[in-house]
Amino acid sequence: TNAGTYYVKAVVDEANNYLGCESEPVEFVIATDVNTITIAEITGWAYGQSIKSPTIETKYPGSSVQYFIKVNEVWQPVTLDAVNVLNNNVGEYAFKVTSAETDNYTSVTSDYITFSIAKVNNAISSLVLNGWVYGSNANTPTINATFGANTVVYYYDTARDGNFTSTDVPTNAGTYYVKAYIEGTNNYNEISRVEAFTISKFDISKFELGTNVIGFVSSFEY
Repeated sequence: TNAGTYYVKAVVDEANNYLGCESEPVEFVIATDVNTITIAEITGWAYGQSIKSPTIETKYPGSSVQYFIKVNEVWQPVTLDAVNVLNNNVGEYAFKVTSAETDNYTSVTSDYITFSIAKVNNAISSLVLNGWVYGSNANTPTINATFGANTVVYYYDTARDGNFTSTDVPTNAGTYYVKAYIEGTNNYNEISRVEAFTISKFDISKFELGTNVIGFVSSFEY
């Protein structure tokens, strides 16, 4: 069954009525076949979406193949789940497959297919900062974002449309605004969200007068 040059001869066993004989060997060849590889086109996707793996068909499924991704004009060998090695980063890519030559079939390189991973808009679905009473420990903002929640920077201002240049947490009583800002990357755009919070006035009337009240009150700004 393998490619190569072979010989065949016919042999007739001796019987009661005739002698045995055999023919001269005859040469024949099983030729090396031409292997083929086809790759189905894949549509691109946006950053963060499910990765799409290409469908590959070879004439000889058991053939030893090597996969390549073209990144920045350079072909790089990868595994079958090729796009995973890109970490699903935004960009333009090409994909091809090669099969090595064997004794039975030729080497072959497929046509390449192209696909793209698109940049997306980020989103902050929630930003919460619960207020606190003057003199108490400040609360910490919490955020839910599609991407980059671990890189968020919080800015504070006294107006919703303020400049938001300070990262210092306010301490005096009043209404303030916190701005969550996530810087954009090559994969997603920058995003910010603003929410209000209140530092309530301290109600000293709730405390009973005692020998230490003067020292306690003097620790606050009023």
